[in-house]
Amino acid sequence: MTEGTEALRGELGKTLAQLNMLDAFYRRFKSDLPNLPKGRPYDLIVLANMFEDFYACLETGFVRISKFFENNLETLRWHSHLLERMAVDVPGARKRVITDSTYVALLEFLKFRHFKRYYFEFDFDRERIEYLEKRFVKTLPAVRAELEDYLRFLEEISEAGSHLGE
Repeated sequence: MTEGTEALRGELGKTLAQLNMLDAFYRRFKSDLPNLPKGRPYDLIVLANMFEDFYACLETGFVRISKFFENNLETLRWHSHLLERMAVDVPGARKRVITDSTYVALLEFLKFRHFKRYYFEFDFDRERIEYLEKRFVKTLPAVRAELEDYLRFLEEISEAGSHLGE
């Protein structure tokens, strides 16, 4: 197996571990939610931070994939370009990382993350956060499965590369 591919697999394994920790945190938070004071935005603040972390975690993994395979992103809009690239096969280099439906869902989190970076208030729109929470509950298992599939792809190309060198 090639060292570079193994390093990337290790990094993506860390991304998956972070997603699992985020999922566990979300589940604990939901079970503790009835104990939070009513009429205060504590739940919105926690969820907003969680959604920001969710996307940042994925984006870090996507950057590593991009650098390993093509390292060619538009400077001015690299965040959205990176996400677009993850939903595209790169002939001769790599298969897509995420499906079109996951891309659409993650685009919502990218937009929210950009909004939250410059929003310093605590009065989040409850409907918007609840919408994102529904997306999160559906998207997390999908993106996790797609990353696990991508790890299998990396293992296949690594094994193929090691056989070529024999």
